[in-house]
Amino acid sequence: RDAQNLRELETLLLQLPEPVRRRLQEQFSDRLRDLNEIYLQLGRWPEAVFADTATGKLQREALAQVNCEQSDIALFAKMFSQTHTSSLLATRRIGIDGTLHRLSVILSHRDAADGIPPVIGVTARVGKTVEGMVDALVPDLFSCTESLLLIGRPNSGKTTCLREFARRLSEDKKNIVVVVDKTCEIGGDGTIPHPAIGNARWLPVESFKKDGQAINLQAERMREAVENQSPHVVIVDEISTIAEVEAIRTMSQRGIRIIAAVHGNTLPMLLHDPQR
Repeated sequence: RDAQNLRELETLLLQLPEPVRRRLQEQFSDRLRDLNEIYLQLGRWPEAVFADTATGKLQREALAQVNCEQSDIALFAKMFSQTHTSSLLATRRIGIDGTLHRLSVILSHRDAADGIPPVIGVTARVGKTVEGMVDALVPDLFSCTESLLLIGRPNSGKTTCLREFARRLSEDKKNIVVVVDKTCEIGGDGTIPHPAIGNARWLPVESFKKDGQAINLQAERMREAVENQSPHVVIVDEISTIAEVEAIRTMSQRGIRIIAAVHGNTLPMLLHDPQR
């Protein structure tokens, strides 16, 4: 999987301005496996964020000592302009087809002539396949049938764990595993699911903007998974609304195992959150 991760990383690096890519590959070549994010914004120095392999803590490193210009993010801006405008404006992020990387766009507060805000920056999150991580942490979870909720701050590895659950649980031919992919980060953002989720079925969730409101149909797709796919296990990411919580409750009452992730610090804090 290391070779696959590096091939997919190269796909991301090819989108970077040449001086930034060269500095990253030459000065930080021994740390590319630990690359977590790349940040570019007009008027700011480009940055790379690395994860410490021992502690998991993040560290920022400048990739140039000059500010980014419009030409530096032109390739990213072109990628966003080729996507569906309603989805982009609703989520402000897309993936790179065939990889697990996520691009989060930063849009200007001022509309351009075509009514679409111009791209003024981008944060590229590096997605990876890490096989064996769940076995090492909690080996008994694959033999039990209880539902599981992963709680953690953003960028703490929840989605990576969900991918591994999907892959490992779908190895059992007696299991039908369905991934309901809210942000298309578990299974990638293409039309074909990434091999990191194994033989799990993949239901990507669409997002759009209506009457100024961002709409995401994850709750509807969770119900669709139950009604159309007859799953034993449903895997979902970023539970964030009352409708999604209700959909999970309904699935659980039907005897389906749920493996879900949510942003937070502790379970008591989540229970006192009126939005979830």
